[in-house]
Amino acid sequence: MISKDCKEMGMTIPSQKVVRALDNLPGRPMDCVYDASTGRYLEPVNLPSRPLKLRLLGWTIGMFSRSKVAILDTGMLANHPRLRKKIVGAVDFTGEGPEDLNGHGTAVALVLLASSFVPTKLLNVKVLDKDKVGTKEDLIAGMRWAEKFGVDMINLSLGILQDCDGTCDVCQVANRIARTGVIICAAAGNEGLTCPARADGVLAAGGSPTVIFAPINR
Repeated sequence: MISKDCKEMGMTIPSQKVVRALDNLPGRPMDCVYDASTGRYLEPVNLPSRPLKLRLLGWTIGMFSRSKVAILDTGMLANHPRLRKKIVGAVDFTGEGPEDLNGHGTAVALVLLASSFVPTKLLNVKVLDKDKVGTKEDLIAGMRWAEKFGVDMINLSLGILQDCDGTCDVCQVANRIARTGVIICAAAGNEGLTCPARADGVLAAGGSPTVIFAPINR
C-alpha cells in the first residue's frame, strides 16, 4: 500500500541496497590503506613475489599495450601514491563522489596492482557507499559504463546473495559483456555463491587470503 501511494504521488521509491562487498574486513577498513593519525598511506606487503622472467614478460608486454581494469567497489583514494598515476577514469553512482570513504575499494585496487604482472591502468567505478552496500541498478550501470570505456577486465569484489540460476538481470548483463571479450572476475561469496559470480561467463574467485598492509617506505 505504501509503494502504491508513493507512485500515485509521483515519489521515487529508493532501490534496495542488496549488493554487498564480500570480504572479512571490518566495517570501514580505512586503516588498512591510510593512517589518519600519521598521514601515511599503506600498501600490501606479504603478496607472493613475481619471478624475474614474469616481470620481464610483463615489462615487454607493457611496451605495446596496457591493461585497463575497472574496479567496481567503494571508490578509491585518488591521492594514494600507488594509485594516483594509475587511475585513468572515475565515475560515482552512489551520490557520495568517487573518493573512497570506506577503504575496501582502495584495498582491492592495491592488491590487484601488486598482483598484476602487466602494466595496469585503473577505472574507479564507485557502486558501493561508505557502508559497503549498493543497489543492483547501480551495479548494472557501473558494468555498462566500464564496458563503454573499453576495459579489458571488470573486477567485482562484491555480490548479491540470492536464489538465482545464473539468469537474473545482473547475471545476464555480466554474460553479455563477457561475450564481447571483457574478462569479468567476481567474488564467489563467503556465505554461498552470489550474483554475478553465478553467471556462466564470469570467473568466480574464492578463498580468504590474509593480506598485510604496511606504511609505504618513502
